[in-house]
Amino acid sequence: MKQEFLIGVDIGGTKIASGLVDQVTGELITQLQYETPKTGNDSILSCVGSSIQKLLEQTEKLVSGIGIGIAGSVNRAEGIALSAGNLNFRKMPVSEYIWNRFQLQSFLENDTNAGTLGEKWFGQGKGLRDFVYIALGTGIGGGLVFDGKLYVGKGHAGEIGHMIVDPGGGACVCGLSGCIESLASGTAIARQALERLQKGEPSSLQELFKLRQPVTAKEVFNAAELGDSLALEVVEGAGHYLACTLTTLINLLDPEVIIFSGSVSRSRKLLLESILQAAPFPRMREYFTQVLRFSQWTTGIIGAASVVLDRRSME
Repeated sequence: MKQEFLIGVDIGGTKIASGLVDQVTGELITQLQYETPKTGNDSILSCVGSSIQKLLEQTEKLVSGIGIGIAGSVNRAEGIALSAGNLNFRKMPVSEYIWNRFQLQSFLENDTNAGTLGEKWFGQGKGLRDFVYIALGTGIGGGLVFDGKLYVGKGHAGEIGHMIVDPGGGACVCGLSGCIESLASGTAIARQALERLQKGEPSSLQELFKLRQPVTAKEVFNAAELGDSLALEVVEGAGHYLACTLTTLINLLDPEVIIFSGSVSRSRKLLLESILQAAPFPRMREYFTQVLRFSQWTTGIIGAASVVLDRRSME
């Protein structure tokens, strides 16, 4: 029997990444990347189609399905991407477009849920019945697996980034105040550092600020690892709020593991230290150590491909 492969497409705010994935091992065989178009449904779909076409032309392997992860809200049943704050589309018929062009079955999912499924099928959640997935990047997203199945509630479960951890905290993009996303995301970490630099507080980051270079979360973590006191305080603040969030999730759900992914989580040593330091009591610190895991991937392609496996397992 000829081995089958999947195509995964990850549609993000700045890039569209696609690749061929071994559906047995989860190995990423080949991948492509394009800049995400800014001009609406047709241009985004055309870019997705071009990437799929190129992958099909590059391989003689049998492709059995296509999974798509996209930032924003989706209609899973019909394969329609509804809307997203950082992407210029509305009610984009992704699955219909792919079927009409390639006659291949495709499945659409929110990108964070797709990442959750990637961990379930091939990553840190493989073989587990219950886990929580947290994507720490520009924003903060989440996914939930209960009894081996992705839990979406009425469609929006897992919005961990909008759990309120400080009612007196700053405004969040969702319209609330004190959400964990507004306090511990990559955007929040960079903003907090920049606000203090603007006040003239001493830091090795002042050189970037004076040269009008971007102060990113990555730069803050790099400075913190070198012992910069301002950067350390910002990272420790994020760790405090993440510890509050984790404590609530553990008390409420008691998951087998909690998996961190995303650009912020790649500074895992410093991030973990800041979370453990902020644990509310010794037993919870021990619990954090037992349940926290870090994703091994830096791409959403494998998660997108995993959407196909998950949907078909429910048929």
